Amino acid sequence: RLANKCLELFEAMHLFGATKDQIEIVIHRESIVHSMVEFADSSVLAQLAPPNMALPIGMALNYPDKMDYHLPRQDFKNLNLSFAEPDKATFTTLQLLDICADQMENFPIVFNAAKEILVSAFLANKIQFIDIFEGLEKIIHTTKYVSVDSFEQILEIDRVAREKVKGFMV
Repeated sequence: RLANKCLELFEAMHLFGATKDQIEIVIHRESIVHSMVEFADSSVLAQLAPPNMALPIGMALNYPDKMDYHLPRQDFKNLNLSFAEPDKATFTTLQLLDICADQMENFPIVFNAAKEILVSAFLANKIQFIDIFEGLEKIIHTTKYVSVDSFEQILEIDRVAREKVKGFMV
């Protein structure tokens, strides 16, 4: 349901000083394009690889060094680069993205903490898959905006969010 796309948007906003209006989430079902950046001159630089997260994760962990991850090579003769706008009625988590991106202080911290607890509960067969997204919606809609001024405050916001979402699952 694209919860990770929300986290990636928060990361891009934070790391690159971008606004949510400068970032576009698109659906690429082939999962070959892992990132794209459009420049002022309209050119686009994209990172393409077979649909396997080993490469993007390895690149992040080993930057600036390049390593052989023994992945299959891209078959450019059969490459399909189709993109679509996500349907926010289907991918309801993206509706939360607007709330969190507009209030970047504590909301991404709460979103991430809640997602981790909810996914763990799902993997432990304690909740249903749909409960992940319902839990995210509930915690975001019951969270108040708080300015974040310190690392200690981040840890406290994370702790409180985890406890709050656990309370939803009782």
